[in-house]
Amino acid sequence: MTNTALSIDAAITPSEHLPASCNPASFNGLVADELCTWYEERALSVSQIKDIAAMMKKHARAVPYFSCRDTGGMNSALINGFASTMFNDPDAAIKNLDASLWERLMAKGQFQDAMTSVKKAEWASMINTRDIPPFTREHVQPTIENLIMGQGIYFAERVDTVFHALSPDHVTNSPAAFGKRMILNEVVEKGRGSYVTYSIRNYEKVRAIDDLRVVVAVLQGRAPIKLSCASTKSVIDTLMTSRRFGEWESVDGNSLQIKLFKSGTVHVEIHPEVVYKLNDILAMLYPSAIPERFRRAPQRNTSRRAFSLPVENNLLSLSTLDAMQSVREIHSRDRDFDYIFSVHSAYKSLYQVYKPDAYDEVEFDQAMTFIGGVKVDEDLWHFDFNPKPVFDVLLRTGSLPGRDEFQFFPTTGEIGEEAADTLRAHMETAGKSLLEPSIGQAALASRIPEANWTGVELSEANAAVSQAKGFHVELGDFIAWSRVTSKRFDGVLMNPPFCDYQASNHVLAAYSLLWDGGVLVAIMPDGYQLEHLADNLPEGASMVKGERHQRAFDGTNVAVRIVTLFKDEG
Repeated sequence: MTNTALSIDAAITPSEHLPASCNPASFNGLVADELCTWYEERALSVSQIKDIAAMMKKHARAVPYFSCRDTGGMNSALINGFASTMFNDPDAAIKNLDASLWERLMAKGQFQDAMTSVKKAEWASMINTRDIPPFTREHVQPTIENLIMGQGIYFAERVDTVFHALSPDHVTNSPAAFGKRMILNEVVEKGRGSYVTYSIRNYEKVRAIDDLRVVVAVLQGRAPIKLSCASTKSVIDTLMTSRRFGEWESVDGNSLQIKLFKSGTVHVEIHPEVVYKLNDILAMLYPSAIPERFRRAPQRNTSRRAFSLPVENNLLSLSTLDAMQSVREIHSRDRDFDYIFSVHSAYKSLYQVYKPDAYDEVEFDQAMTFIGGVKVDEDLWHFDFNPKPVFDVLLRTGSLPGRDEFQFFPTTGEIGEEAADTLRAHMETAGKSLLEPSIGQAALASRIPEANWTGVELSEANAAVSQAKGFHVELGDFIAWSRVTSKRFDGVLMNPPFCDYQASNHVLAAYSLLWDGGVLVAIMPDGYQLEHLADNLPEGASMVKGERHQRAFDGTNVAVRIVTLFKDEG
């Protein structure tokens, strides 16, 4: 094919950061035997087309009578005209045959998945106008090779499209490459009336951010290369309705961050670990326009709040987030309401998944279960709280807390009940101000619902779950928070992180926030950290150690004790 849809510059050097799906080795869906079958199918069809055309030409005057029941109104001119145009162009029929085979080839090889919409439109135009060569071995084989080798170029063109969409004429936008900040004006507008509302004004700019998120997700292996949309509209809607203006919000595991302003402007920053990869791919198209310094891995992290942390790994796939975005609570106005609740009468509320075309059901179910969902039926889930705020966080961050990053071991089972009972045994909890550092999903706090709780949590997803359950949660690192807060508490109930003396340090920090006469109950790892705690108790503190528990948490063999600290009346 000579059409521009296939023009690939063989001299272009592929970027090492291209997604694996652009690797020629990944295109193994077309086997020689299958192509041979298609060639034979075409040869037979071409022969049949020619035979039919010849027969129809020979018996042209008789053909119209097979399709006309009322011959009274037919004149000789109509008959002759019909005969002269019917089946007299076998070449056009063969072009139609070739078009169908080329379409089959493109679909089978998934060659268009990496293409931009412009490139796809070129292909569609070629098929629709029949500007295509015969579907024969001498044309198909080099075309396949060209398409396979062109996948990296197509993806680079897609990155280029995103770059131009996110590069309006603002002084901080780099004219040559992706920079750390891009500014989009007039994305949101303020409504009129007594009640201040905000709405999206420019959906094209929202889709541009969407395209950037998809490209980054493809690089991270979180999305198939053919995916064309993420959940940016939902993210912007949440920021507007919660009035979170002028604050940086981490997106997609810290890959990006966005800031929404009341003026309607949106700032977008890309993590340095992602920026240089995008620029290296962009340099495939513009090798002399993008300086080498834009294509090098960063030597150190920036000091900005969000980007002081690395990009997270093991994020949820975009297909899982799409499925999560489709979850809706079943209401009485819904058509199947009566039937569903007659079958599942034990539940007061149910949520239904309106599934997208394809998603990882295992990952989706694990994510829903992690945040507290109970699967009732194939597409029905139950929550003890409204899960929408949690979905909103996950759609933006794509991140569930892992055991390595967040030391998250939910306090379930007997050990949590014993810890709560221990605190109740030493103080009246009703109406008291209690603190749970590293609150997680409020597994401990939920055991003493009569108290006034404050929780601190590093994971946004966990914080959203606890907030949805009705608890007040401060988002951030507990040690840092403890140094600046002026709040004091009657009691503390906690299951601190265990690694690297974190348990003893967290307990000591929490103890410093007690009122005189306060009580702290903590689940502590037995051994050196307990000794470290005992050696560093402040003056006026006393400690009681409980019995040793082995395997109190799923997935770990760490032995623990319930430790109680008492603070003197002063």
